[in-house]
Amino acid sequence: MISFISSKIERRSMSTDNIKYFRKLQLFKRVFQPMIYLLDNTRVLPFMVPFVNWTMRKFKIKRQLQRDLNYRLIAKALKGRLNRAPKDGEKKILFPFFTSGDNIFLLINMLITFRLQNKGYRGVFIICDENLPICTNERINKTRKEDKFLCKNCYRPYHLYAKVIGAEFLKLSDFIEPNFIEEAKLKIEKCRTLEDCKNFSLQGVEVGHFAEKSVMRFFLTGKLVECEEHIRVYKKFLNSLAHISSGWSAIMEDINTNPELVILYNGTLSFESYIRAYCKQKEIDYITHETYVGQNSWIYKKNDEVMKLTWNEQWKEFNKKKLSEEQSIKAQDFIEGLRHGKQMYAKLNEPTPLETMVKKDVEFAVLFTNLNFDTAVLGRNPHFNSMEDWIIQVIDYWIKEQIALNLIIRIHPGEVKLITPSADFIGPKIRDRIKGVSNIILFDAMDKVDSYTLIENMKFGLIYSSTIGLEISYLNKLCLIAGDAFYKNEDFVSFPKDRTDYFAILKEMTSGTYPEKNEETKKNLLKFIYFIYFHRVKRLKGINMDHANHVNLFSFETIEELNTMNNEVFEEFEAEVLNK
Repeated sequence: MISFISSKIERRSMSTDNIKYFRKLQLFKRVFQPMIYLLDNTRVLPFMVPFVNWTMRKFKIKRQLQRDLNYRLIAKALKGRLNRAPKDGEKKILFPFFTSGDNIFLLINMLITFRLQNKGYRGVFIICDENLPICTNERINKTRKEDKFLCKNCYRPYHLYAKVIGAEFLKLSDFIEPNFIEEAKLKIEKCRTLEDCKNFSLQGVEVGHFAEKSVMRFFLTGKLVECEEHIRVYKKFLNSLAHISSGWSAIMEDINTNPELVILYNGTLSFESYIRAYCKQKEIDYITHETYVGQNSWIYKKNDEVMKLTWNEQWKEFNKKKLSEEQSIKAQDFIEGLRHGKQMYAKLNEPTPLETMVKKDVEFAVLFTNLNFDTAVLGRNPHFNSMEDWIIQVIDYWIKEQIALNLIIRIHPGEVKLITPSADFIGPKIRDRIKGVSNIILFDAMDKVDSYTLIENMKFGLIYSSTIGLEISYLNKLCLIAGDAFYKNEDFVSFPKDRTDYFAILKEMTSGTYPEKNEETKKNLLKFIYFIYFHRVKRLKGINMDHANHVNLFSFETIEELNTMNNEVFEEFEAEVLNK
């Protein structure tokens, strides 16, 4: 059996460092938000930005302001640029946007409106005016109770936008029917269990399923449990969905015609999922868009969730072409750069010699986890009930079948290394299950472990839906997928038909039977990497989205400048999304 070298890294429960930082950030907000609010209202803030940034650096707060607040700069760039008065024959594009008015994706939406208004389209923005009982901006430890300015900061920019830029903003509260809300509230109160909440319907639509992901995201967990707190928050999201349902239905009646297009930010969580379902039912085209890997990134998808990262038709066409040498080099540089944290929000692995992790000449396979609350995992379970269920079943299989090969379980280091602290930790949930099992070892998120060194020396890898499967394949190792990875159907990985097939393939792999990798497989992998990360992921100019430091730096003064910088990207966007 295996002999592992114990980690000497201090273990801390509940991601102590990140929890401390998060609490410090919340305290800083409570103290300085009112001051920033006052300085902004009196227009003194631009002169005080250097002092505010110096103070944040002094307190080691990983945030910085640019020369003014985002929404002020956006309003200045778009002043008078959008058509205020409707024109006959215009086609409507709706932008339901239930998040902060200084969000970069509102700027992107406004740029789209600016470009299309001279092509016969009119953009209409639908916003929340501090009306929803709970929203998807909230998280455990980041609610309206902890952040008194959360709703004000979200809605405040729209007052200025409506006044100076000329866009049409529809406030959700102006369209909500109070009687409908009261009736829905009474029905929601009758929900006693998670199952009641999940199966809850409004006007024949099973909104409970839409709310589930948002509740898991709120608690930063991959699995809800039957407890008062989870049910209470679930019911609040159901009430918010009642507001969305009532307001959206009334707006659509008021418009009195189907819009040409609906554009949604992200599109995965509860409110946008409801609108996607509505669009599907009414055969209305919609777009979902998000950021992905690296700074200034932008991805979009027509009539589906963009975060599925699947563009089957476009991939089919792209795959007909031969990858050039230059493209191949770009793909290799990208995938190799991930090892060193390039394009990522945080460096998650440090070079670590194998002998500090595993005794010499030991053979092993590695199971890599996702973040349990990642939207790549939430609700996307083709063969198992959840990622946690998959991990437990693999452990039980290893023990029951007395697999001779050693198994390392590598917990995602992002549980403790990302700025936002995790509230749901996989390690403690499985530690007791493997206690006394000599050939299964757990490397927790805080352990000094290098995933890439493990990949180079393992027999094969087991993943749920993490992008590390691409890196496993790049290093010519076999990767067996259990979840809904966006590359699961490609020939450089193995994806089973069902759960039974999964364990049949795993049995072959643990017996030493591996499908052979060849040069053609590697070429296909590089082509796919290039397609996703260079062909589909767009890089916007003029906006430096620094996620690590929570700062956006603008290098444009007017919307015309931003448009010129990104004309090629948006011409491609328009050709794709406006094509019937």
